[in-house]
Amino acid sequence: MRNYREEYEYWLASDAVDAKTKEELRALEGNEKEIEGRFRAMLTFGTAGLRGIMGAGIGMMNVYTVRYATQGLANLIISKGGQIGGDSEEGNGVAIAHDSRLNSRLFAEEAAAVLAANGIKVYIFDDMRPTPELSFAVRETGSLAGINITASHNPKEYNGYKAYWADGAQLGPEHADVVSAEIAKIDIFKDVKTADYGEAVSKGLIEQGYGAIIPVEEQMVPDGNFPTVKSPNPENTEGFALAIEYAKKKGAELVIGVDPDSDRCGAVVKSGDEYIILSGNQIACLMLDYIITMRKELGTMPSKPFACKSIVSTVMANRICEVNDVKMYEVLTGFKFIGEKIKEHDENGDEHFIFGFEESIGFLGGTYARDKDAVFAAMMMAEVGCWYKAKGMSVYDGLLSLYDKYGYFIENTESTVFGGFDSAERREAVMSRIRREPPERIGLRVDSITDYTKDVPGFTKSNVLFYNLSDGCAVAIRPSGTEPKIKTYVMVRGDTAEEAEERREAVRSAVDTLLGA
Repeated sequence: MRNYREEYEYWLASDAVDAKTKEELRALEGNEKEIEGRFRAMLTFGTAGLRGIMGAGIGMMNVYTVRYATQGLANLIISKGGQIGGDSEEGNGVAIAHDSRLNSRLFAEEAAAVLAANGIKVYIFDDMRPTPELSFAVRETGSLAGINITASHNPKEYNGYKAYWADGAQLGPEHADVVSAEIAKIDIFKDVKTADYGEAVSKGLIEQGYGAIIPVEEQMVPDGNFPTVKSPNPENTEGFALAIEYAKKKGAELVIGVDPDSDRCGAVVKSGDEYIILSGNQIACLMLDYIITMRKELGTMPSKPFACKSIVSTVMANRICEVNDVKMYEVLTGFKFIGEKIKEHDENGDEHFIFGFEESIGFLGGTYARDKDAVFAAMMMAEVGCWYKAKGMSVYDGLLSLYDKYGYFIENTESTVFGGFDSAERREAVMSRIRREPPERIGLRVDSITDYTKDVPGFTKSNVLFYNLSDGCAVAIRPSGTEPKIKTYVMVRGDTAEEAEERREAVRSAVDTLLGA
């Protein structure tokens, strides 16, 4: 074992030590007390990790002591099977965060590089984060351990290294003692593995930016002129143009946008190098499946749960509810009708509402409100993203997994516009004609027709025709209440994506023919 002077000389002679550090060390020559203070002993690794003044030496916080401690932690993780391909039942990988102190980002990346070199997956935030978020990230990513580079409330000269375990709490004595013992067995330069940070990122060993929120700066200041979009409607592809530019630059996997009054929420997801705008139906199915799955896992699913949707929204939601023993209520277009079902069956009955939606990107996840809520929806989509991320999947991968589980569903909404001074009369003439001459096929066999201008139990009268087609497909037709057009909603399913798309094309073509478009 080297004494403090020998350790000092060892650092000066080592090819592993960078020139700037050696310059700092040479400046200490002649100050024996300072040299002894820095090299007498390694910073103690305990249940709170490491903490010390930044500077060169084994008793200081620097890249070498950070690497040294991380190698000790890596040895513990490997012994528990927490490396890539390991067999740990507690978790795999390490989540890393840091604060705003000097060198915190540097130390975080150095720790990540050591873990990557040891074959351990790393999830590192792309910017400073509060300590509780690191604790959350450990659990959310399913990691076996976590590292937070911070010296908490110490003066600016200090930095530190907090280590966490799979439960999201700091290391207990039994694990901290193992790390301390591992550190004591290894040489600070010869036995510490490290990788090139950039290469580790490109190989997928290090994932950056987990959970990061990147605001679109140009849209952060309220401006009623909406200068960055043609329309502030997150249903429109154009409204996401700036956000997608940001996402491409930052590598973001999920883009969320809401309208000015925060009742509608849209989302864009990354698939490979492309960004795909999700439909309201797709967002709803992702949320519905997630809510049901998590409530069951957490034991918070109420008795007699029910969901609610408009009749023109995807029938895939019906299938999700059917498989999971959740009742589905259907209502006319307008979120007020979903509110009425909440009042009827939850507030005044013995059933319990868990989710409601309309295909026009309106969602509600509780009885606290009676209108669509984009604040809830944005939070829920972020949570869905984190959930799939922890499984090693993108949100788009998650959507595809739902299709594999429930069937392939495709929806298509289009409008037939009637121009001219007599547009209203011609629009109504079309609706009257298709009522008088009900089709036997609309691309597929028509199994039943519901005309909501008549007395339909549970519904107020409305100018809507709903066609149940064979194989769980459907078409809804209704005139707009404010514009000279007829809106048509095609909802199809298939055993494969190809079959679903073939049916969509056939049904859409038949709908256009039916309307005389």
